[in-house]
Amino acid sequence: MKKLNVRSMLASVLLGAVASVCSLNTLAQDFEGKTLTILVGFNPGGGTDTGARLLNKYLSKHIPGNPDVIVKNMSGAAGIRALNYAYEKARPDGRTMLFAPISLLVPLLGEPGVRYELDKFDVVGGLRSGPLVQFARNDLVDGGLESAKQMQDASGLRLGGIRTSSSLDLMARLALDSMDFKHKYVTGYSSENTVRNAIQTSEVNTFSSTFSGYRSAVEPTLVETGIVSPLWQFPYRAADGTYPRSDFAPEIPTFMETYELVHGKAPSGEYWEALKTALDLRSVADNMLLAPPGTDPEALAALREGFAKAVVDPEMIAEVTKVLGYFYEVVPNDYITQRFSETGNVNPASIEFIKEYISDVD
Repeated sequence: MKKLNVRSMLASVLLGAVASVCSLNTLAQDFEGKTLTILVGFNPGGGTDTGARLLNKYLSKHIPGNPDVIVKNMSGAAGIRALNYAYEKARPDGRTMLFAPISLLVPLLGEPGVRYELDKFDVVGGLRSGPLVQFARNDLVDGGLESAKQMQDASGLRLGGIRTSSSLDLMARLALDSMDFKHKYVTGYSSENTVRNAIQTSEVNTFSSTFSGYRSAVEPTLVETGIVSPLWQFPYRAADGTYPRSDFAPEIPTFMETYELVHGKAPSGEYWEALKTALDLRSVADNMLLAPPGTDPEALAALREGFAKAVVDPEMIAEVTKVLGYFYEVVPNDYITQRFSETGNVNPASIEFIKEYISDVD
């Protein structure tokens, strides 16, 4: 048996440590005095924009070199414009990132506007907040909306949306059709904020919101003022295949619970099966910080280091909790990468049904 060369081992460890320090120093010098940009594919004021602006200054604090980190809004096509730009045009030097509510479903639908491939992006970090929440105006029914069961006989139900393939639109439509609630679908609004404005003016009267948008904007301006009430949440799928109420919103029933209340049985049928597929494809992380494909490995390591430190920074936790009323669940990068790679295993029949459903809009 060979004797261990302790002197050689120590030298190797020391060289590795020196190399690591040198690498960090180089990265600090590379980023020092520079400006990093977080792209957001939506207008200011929405849940995604709010999340990015709660994150950027803490990234600046923790990324080596403490660069300025700014948020740039690049709205268009429900976030697809920004995704395409980050995929095709952004330089892979670590100075451009994308903060987006990633849908694993959209690329599977084969839309002409989608030119990005999710599994090619470099994941900086992922955050999961609460579920999507669908709500409706209380004046939909006489005496006020106390339960979704009252909506069986409601007339004039108008669902607001952003884009036919958006998870916000798709899940809300599928839910209403599963419930057999007659409704008119009005899409094309530029952001969650504009749909909320349309809710206030009664242009539309129901909408499915991101959880951050629900907590930060819908609750204080629409729920607490008595204009709307929550109908249900679209929960994440748990590891055991069930769909429990989110710990972030234990007071709001799940769509499945509401369906049983209305119909006296568990959900079923083709609309439900499509909704379940959409739910499963969303059960990853509702906001991801991504770098362009092929980002410089050392720069990517610095961004990941900054993200990892930012999301455990007590000051960030306190500020996010103050604004949103909760703090995110941090999703491991390897889990996100694994889910990106699994999209090829989705039932093609469900995808075809959803494609037809999206195209069949009046």
